[in-house]
Amino acid sequence: MEKTFRYLSMAALTVVAGFLTTACSNDDDNMELSQAPHHVVTSKVTVNMADSDATRALNANWTKTFVVGDKISVRYKNTADKYVRAVSEALTAADIQNGGKSASFTVILTDPQENIGCRVIYPAERAGGNGFVDYACFQAQDGTFASLANNVEYAQYNGNLDGYNLPGSMVLSPQMSIFVLKFKDSATGNDITDQITELRVSNGANTSIATISSPQSSIYVAVEFIGWSPVYFTAKIGTDTYYKNPDDIINFANGKVYRYNVTVEKQ
Repeated sequence: MEKTFRYLSMAALTVVAGFLTTACSNDDDNMELSQAPHHVVTSKVTVNMADSDATRALNANWTKTFVVGDKISVRYKNTADKYVRAVSEALTAADIQNGGKSASFTVILTDPQENIGCRVIYPAERAGGNGFVDYACFQAQDGTFASLANNVEYAQYNGNLDGYNLPGSMVLSPQMSIFVLKFKDSATGNDITDQITELRVSNGANTSIATISSPQSSIYVAVEFIGWSPVYFTAKIGTDTYYKNPDDIINFANGKVYRYNVTVEKQ
């Protein structure tokens, strides 16, 4: 009787041990699946600036150039069927060629789908976490020449991955127009540009806002207009509002600079 009990106990232990071994084996299999290595792709892409009047560097010739420290943002879809954003490594002096018109960016993509569409935005800080442009910058301008490059202006490329890599080269196109504006009071004929404290430029759908803290002889505003649009100007001097209805519908091209003398009427 004692022997039988011992054998049963040993058999029970064998079954339990076998179960534990199987369970551990299954856990190991699951762990291997969950920790499968990612498909990481390092792309080296040469990026060129499209010819335009608008500028990143805002030099006297309105030439758009890359500078040390610049980055690009890349939006693409991964193998989990989710859109994700990658940011390139910062440019070094050795990465910049052709007087700043071209640069080589290094970007790491994780689990990209093959030949999937991608959106590249320069500079990277213009893109939000979803990889699209954060248009809030258009409502936070200050009317100065220098702020356009630092806070607002951007360029973009839309295309497809070449397999799992970014295309070997791409051209970035500016995505806005720039207005250089002076204003006159219709009642007096006097120039009131340096008195303006806020300016709104709108095509009825999109509005750019410049809050001006110091007097400006000309006011610089970046606008989102694409194609044919009317333009509405609303200027404030203290509590007074001045307004200008559009005279005509104008074809605004991205990457162009438009200089206007605007006569506004006090409301």
